[in-house]
Amino acid sequence: LAPDDRTINIRDSFTPAVTNGVPAPVPPQNIDRLTFTVVVTGCASLRDELKDIEILGDLVVWADAADPNCLITVAWDHK
Repeated sequence: LAPDDRTINIRDSFTPAVTNGVPAPVPPQNIDRLTFTVVVTGCASLRDELKDIEILGDLVVWADAADPNCLITVAWDHK
């Protein structure tokens, strides 16, 4: 990776229901669903990579470093 390249993470953050065999509420689960790299002058558009990803709770997307030149836009088809 070049210093200005960014690693982007898509994470699912949710709390399992007690009815799923858990005796008491447990801390939120954080599952990384996809990680990818965007080069400093690049742009990533993910469509096929996202079609089989199911988010059970909150969708969390972030870059590995704060960067005013790294813009992340998410459009998601909810069921």
